[in-house]
Amino acid sequence: MTNMLRAPRSRGGRLRAACQPFAPLLAAGTLALAGCGGSSHAAGTVATSPSAQTPVATGTAVTAATSHARGGKESAAAGGHKRVPYVVRTSSMEPTYRPEETVHYDPARTSPRVGEVVVFHLPVGYAAGSCGAVQVGAEPCPVPVPGLTKILAIKRVAGLPGDTIAIHAGRVIRNGKPEPELPTIACGKQEMVGCELPKAITVPAGHYFLMSTNLGLYKEDSRIFGPVPKEAIVGTVVGR
Repeated sequence: MTNMLRAPRSRGGRLRAACQPFAPLLAAGTLALAGCGGSSHAAGTVATSPSAQTPVATGTAVTAATSHARGGKESAAAGGHKRVPYVVRTSSMEPTYRPEETVHYDPARTSPRVGEVVVFHLPVGYAAGSCGAVQVGAEPCPVPVPGLTKILAIKRVAGLPGDTIAIHAGRVIRNGKPEPELPTIACGKQEMVGCELPKAITVPAGHYFLMSTNLGLYKEDSRIFGPVPKEAIVGTVVGR
């Protein structure tokens, strides 16, 4: 893997001199170069609902997509696919990925399989924990609030379009059968509201049911804000 922007591999004063032309960008927090320090951040933005065309969400998107658009790091993987960096900002993916850890995703892979981890745009209803439909009994949210924010998140795929999904003790019951155990942090007793959802829903066509691996953090995934549409997915994680 090679980085498109990299400080020369030199010693002493040469490395410091190589970083000096980028000092204004490093100070602004918009560029990260190996050996120069700094990080890649994007300012909060406003997305609009496709139906209403009104502001729907604001926030800070610390995203690889924005980094790439501003000249951030990107590298080629085997087979010509690109590896785009994304900084994990939540504990919802522990123990698989930890906060402040950098992972890489392939932007060409937007049709993931069950068990894979994706980077995606959060739906409009995520901040308020809103579902796009009235829920009947103890069931996961069946559909999201229409519209996407520009904030990126990371989750694992628990269900594909057309799958039926229920939750028992935090474990996914997919098409009537328990999914194989994955490295997860189990639900605690205080989180059973989101970890015991026995009434199955059907994932809508063109949508994916996404879940945390820290199962107690149910408010951060599809159990609360619903399945996400395919166009929300910006890529599948391919490694660190």
